[in-house]
Amino acid sequence: MKKLAVVTGANRGLGCSLVQEFSESGWSVVAITRSPEVLKAGAGSADVTTVQPSRSAALVHRDWETLSLVVGGGNEEV
Repeated sequence: MKKLAVVTGANRGLGCSLVQEFSESGWSVVAITRSPEVLKAGAGSADVTTVQPSRSAALVHRDWETLSLVVGGGNEEV
């Protein structure tokens, strides 16, 4: 089973870099961002799911059995 990382603040800076790094390393990534269109342009991977903060917990709970890592790269509420 692939590892799953949830990264907040993913549209720029450290959060964006971590999304790219995890994705390139074979992880599934849920990228929590207020601007999904910005991240989609630079993510470059089919295994990156972008979601706004208000929907993040429901999406992770619904679509994945286990969560491997959570990175708080921004000020959003998860």
